[in-house]
Amino acid sequence: METALLVGLSRQMAARRNMDVIANNLANMTTTSFKAESVIFEEYLVDMTNEDGSTSQVSMVLDRGTSLNFSEGRMDPTNNPFDLAISGEGFFVVETFDGDRYTRNGHLGTNEEGLLVDGAGHPVLNMDGDVITLRPEDGIPSIAHDGTLTTREGNVLDRINLVSFEDTSQMEKVGDSLYTTDQAPMAAENAGILQGTIETSNVVPILEMTRMISVSRAYQSISKMIETSDQLTRDTIRRLADTSA
Repeated sequence: METALLVGLSRQMAARRNMDVIANNLANMTTTSFKAESVIFEEYLVDMTNEDGSTSQVSMVLDRGTSLNFSEGRMDPTNNPFDLAISGEGFFVVETFDGDRYTRNGHLGTNEEGLLVDGAGHPVLNMDGDVITLRPEDGIPSIAHDGTLTTREGNVLDRINLVSFEDTSQMEKVGDSLYTTDQAPMAAENAGILQGTIETSNVVPILEMTRMISVSRAYQSISKMIETSDQLTRDTIRRLADTSA
């Protein structure tokens, strides 16, 4: 009886975790460049001692973390010259207090100092790892596919750094649409910038809703299993009490 309860609780915890991730995906389906997550579960075998003294293995559920889906979202034109979408596998590099971080959120702008910054105010870095400064007299720059910023007269101002990584599954979210990884960044050879465009979230609402219904039904099924097991335990105790009397 205890084994059934432990297995049921293990699966309920996994279902709750799965539901939290699905709810977060749905909450961010309109967030610029948001990448959908899914939970990674693993079977965990536990040795249990049976009533006759023998042992057997019981299958539990182990939460191994989450996986990020880095497939491209839809490219929506905005006509805002500081909205930049990355086509292909690439990331902008931004400077934070904790070091360089990476993002695909190209909803950029300038701060009071004229620095090119992301939505959270982090400076966007150029090919040399330095901040990009835009002077008012240069006007609004034109940004080429390779990240080169030029004036209307054709003068080159700077170039935005685009990087890629060998294994995006090792990247971790750190908030503000930023990611971090221990991997060394590489030049993003198969990526380019689309000016006046924003990459939308890659969350597919109908898929997430289907997953939510499936997880909800599984949770209810597990609850009934636990309730049945508990009822059997109570009935057994009641019969033993009646026999003793």
